[in-house]
Amino acid sequence: ENNPMAIIFCNLKGEITYANLAFLRMTKYNYKEIVGKTLDILNSGYHEKEFYDKKIAQGSKNSKL
Repeated sequence: ENNPMAIIFCNLKGEITYANLAFLRMTKYNYKEIVGKTLDILNSGYHEKEFYDKKIAQGSKNSKL
């Protein structure tokens, strides 16, 4: 929970099941808003397109299975 890196877990459907505090701070969403949603929520219009493009590109480079 104290990890400075944004961390999320998704189920096999791609729905968010967990997000740490760093992810919530970065995206400005609260936990209840994102649980059960897919990562498409980051491209929902809440943030500018550049935010989504940058974070998704950065995340895909850093993601691990």
